[in-house]
Amino acid sequence: PTPTPHAVGGGPAEHCRAEGAMVDSVQQQEEEELRKIQPHEELALRRVYNKLADLHRRRKSMREGNDAVTALVERDTGGSSPRGDEDSRLRIGPLDLSEALRDLGRRSTKRYIRDMIWEADENLDGFVDWEELKLCFQRNISDRTGLEPSKLFNLVQFLIFDTNENGQVSVDETLSFLHARYGRHGLELKLRELFGRNMREEGVEGGEIDFLQYLDAVSKAQMNMFLQSEMGQVQIAKGKIGGSAAAP
Repeated sequence: PTPTPHAVGGGPAEHCRAEGAMVDSVQQQEEEELRKIQPHEELALRRVYNKLADLHRRRKSMREGNDAVTALVERDTGGSSPRGDEDSRLRIGPLDLSEALRDLGRRSTKRYIRDMIWEADENLDGFVDWEELKLCFQRNISDRTGLEPSKLFNLVQFLIFDTNENGQVSVDETLSFLHARYGRHGLELKLRELFGRNMREEGVEGGEIDFLQYLDAVSKAQMNMFLQSEMGQVQIAKGKIGGSAAAP
């Protein structure tokens, strides 16, 4: 029998399925890329890790005047000790996080600090090492449910954005990071999540926010993510939570 055109080239339904499969494949590849820590992010993460690791001891040494070199190390390496054997022993502990939060105006309880450590402490030694921090960071950038514990991540991400280390983040400071991760189409949404609709280059209300304002913004964004997730929609359908998300 003579084949019909549909049998030779496939009908409209087959073409639609093929196009849908291609779109799904592209989206899956994009999703997989978003789950990876990009090279520039790892460099920034290492800078923050070096700043936080052993921070309390270094600060104490400076205050007591027992280590004249410590101040130079703080200035020249962004808070890290010299590389080598000592670098592998550097870890972020509760007192280090307490110091960092205090610098940013965030008063925290011991329980809050313990929660931060717990989020990344895979070996349960009460500290966060470099590999644990990378894993914690990767889990959070991969999260699409809004349920990933993020207290430590939020501090680290803020410090990554705060490139001039003035205790605030601006639109300009976040642009390159957000554009590299979310692309041109996702950039504006992420900026609005952080800085609101009135994105000026300076000013508390618009383009520059402190750590407490940042925490408020990312908390709302995380709730929005949960409400839009499959689990969030189920909870809304059951009437267990409201369905109104905070618009950025």
